[in-house]
Amino acid sequence: MGFDANTLFELLPAIYRIRDRAIADQLVLLTAAEQAELEALTDAISTLTPQQAARLHALRDKQQRGPLETLMLLLASQIGTLEENLAQLYDDQFIETCADWVVPYIGDLVGYRTLYHVGGLAQTDRLGSPRAEVANTIAYRRRKGTASMLEQLARDVTSWDAAVVEFFQYLATTQFLNHLRPENRTTPDLRQWRSLNWLQTPFDPIPHTVDVRRISRGRGRYNIPNIGIFLWQVRSYPLLDSPAFRVDGRRFLFNPLGANLQLYNLPQTETTITQLAMPVNVPLPLSRRQLYAELDTHYGEGKSLWITIGTEVQPITAVEVCNLSDLEADPDSSAWPYMNQTKIAIDPELGRIVFPADIPPDVPVYVSFHYGFTADLGGGAYDRTASLPATTPATAPIQIPTEAATIQDALTNRGDRTLLEIQGNGRYAATDLVIQVAADTQLQLYAANGSRPLLELTNSGLLVGEDSGEITLDGLLIAGGQLIVPAQFNGQPNRLQKLRLRHCTLVPGLALHRDGMARTALPSLVVETANTILEIESCILGAIRINRGSQTQIHRSIVDALTADQFAYAGLAADSAAGSLEITESTMIGKLHADRLSLAENSIFLAEPAPSDPPDRPVLQVEARQQGCVHFCYLPLNAHVPRRYHCQPQTIEQARRVLPQFNSTQYGHPSYCQLHPACAAEIRRGAADESEMGVFHDLYASQCETNLQIRLAEYLRFSLEAGVFYAS
Repeated sequence: MGFDANTLFELLPAIYRIRDRAIADQLVLLTAAEQAELEALTDAISTLTPQQAARLHALRDKQQRGPLETLMLLLASQIGTLEENLAQLYDDQFIETCADWVVPYIGDLVGYRTLYHVGGLAQTDRLGSPRAEVANTIAYRRRKGTASMLEQLARDVTSWDAAVVEFFQYLATTQFLNHLRPENRTTPDLRQWRSLNWLQTPFDPIPHTVDVRRISRGRGRYNIPNIGIFLWQVRSYPLLDSPAFRVDGRRFLFNPLGANLQLYNLPQTETTITQLAMPVNVPLPLSRRQLYAELDTHYGEGKSLWITIGTEVQPITAVEVCNLSDLEADPDSSAWPYMNQTKIAIDPELGRIVFPADIPPDVPVYVSFHYGFTADLGGGAYDRTASLPATTPATAPIQIPTEAATIQDALTNRGDRTLLEIQGNGRYAATDLVIQVAADTQLQLYAANGSRPLLELTNSGLLVGEDSGEITLDGLLIAGGQLIVPAQFNGQPNRLQKLRLRHCTLVPGLALHRDGMARTALPSLVVETANTILEIESCILGAIRINRGSQTQIHRSIVDALTADQFAYAGLAADSAAGSLEITESTMIGKLHADRLSLAENSIFLAEPAPSDPPDRPVLQVEARQQGCVHFCYLPLNAHVPRRYHCQPQTIEQARRVLPQFNSTQYGHPSYCQLHPACAAEIRRGAADESEMGVFHDLYASQCETNLQIRLAEYLRFSLEAGVFYAS
């Protein structure tokens, strides 16, 4: 039953209702302000908005209401609250509809065990919230120990793609004549490419001899009680309608930077919960043989990759897969094979394309593909809503290329507008680019959400501002030249107050050779001005050179000097001190020389002396060591830095063992700056919150792995043993 004021009032005897309405004509229940509001709304009744009309109706009802009816209104509101509470008592019996405070009690009834809190970047991706896990607990236990259930559990707890392997099914055994297993042959058929293609991967179908080492320690695999949980940290990111890099009239590259690039597949969602993950369901690099055999699965609009000439998407019948490796030693000048083909040749392992005939220079070639990387970093097709400016019709951004064809045109003709938005993944060449901001103005040049345009500098790009001027760059891929904040511009001092870089990539080495190696060792960013604040967040960039009078704040970024014996952060002159530095949750490859280090936290400083350095010279040198602190970081023992707290290594004996081990330190590799699973636990779990040090701290990989181990101990069947392996 629903209680309201009219229902209660109608239950009263008629005599009381009549007398109450008679009294209502003599009493005024409206306040003076409400009476004035009623009169104003009544006078303007013909022009009222729906909200104003509703307000007029409410005031008239109150005016006509007696004191007894008003009392019934108060009683009805309280009875309605009780009625709602009684209804909620029923809803609280179900985890899907219960109040938040009831979740722990239901979890206690079903024996739910809480996990370690996972926050930061991982918080929005994890499906392991208490409500969701309590809801899934019963479903998990009904399927306890099954491979499909363990696979779903691994995905829910870690948010990474996962695959489960029951290793006893792939043990090499002697054939029993009464129970033949023809698929379990100990000698693989070399004519079957699929078996060889998945060798030493989670999808390896070839039987192996027994391995008696413990799988829980990550050593043994193939044994009767062993279950393998394979996780993919590398994710597949799309780059759609990107201009292909033109080598000549027929040869093109997928990578807009003109380097080789391993293409990835677009993982397909599993259709049923009982289905185990297959290669198409996880992010995997595409091999030539795989793409050749499964071209219809991976090629086509909306799939893993496709090619567009002009406005026409090339059909699958016009495409073939080839090995386009270099025929000569120098990759930049080498010829490619298969130049006499009649179809469009694609090499997914190198990201190369050869057309059967020359493409005219005025005909654009666009490529849509997927590449691999570990996290939302350096710009790309991921959600950057939190970093983008809030816009209104009065502050609408200049849209490039619809309103302005080039970035320089937009900067020149922007007038008083301070927001410039680049849409799509196009290439924008700029010669002598100058970004200038007036006094007390904030200028923002950013990519639209989900876009990663390439800003290709022919010369250096200059950033200039007047007093209290600020410049923000967001979501851009910048290559070809340095970004410079000059001390003077057109004979006048540069007074730029703040430069922000968010979700940007300033290519280490400025440009890449065909094999992905850097072309130069020049720094990516030079700040010549004093009193400029440099803020870097979620970026990848090369070395930084900055005036001693300026200061830098780096958060969740990679600063790569290409080699550990070069300076990643230093002053303008050779071997001079840079300005004050604050760095958190970042990875720096190279030496450091700073005036002050106000804070260093949860970061990795991978540095080593150059052959020409004196033996006693520190690789990390801070001039003012009485200020600031360094805690929960990796840095060499001979570093001259402020006071350390829980840093690694702590002793000379630990120095050789506690050393960061990366899967790759080459920019462009899918596992760039990702810690190797064999890296010392002091680094993989050495941050302040027991996450890993470095740029991928906010992924909370160690906590996710621990949470998965807790769940596996709960849901594994008796006598089974599980091991967690990182497939990427």
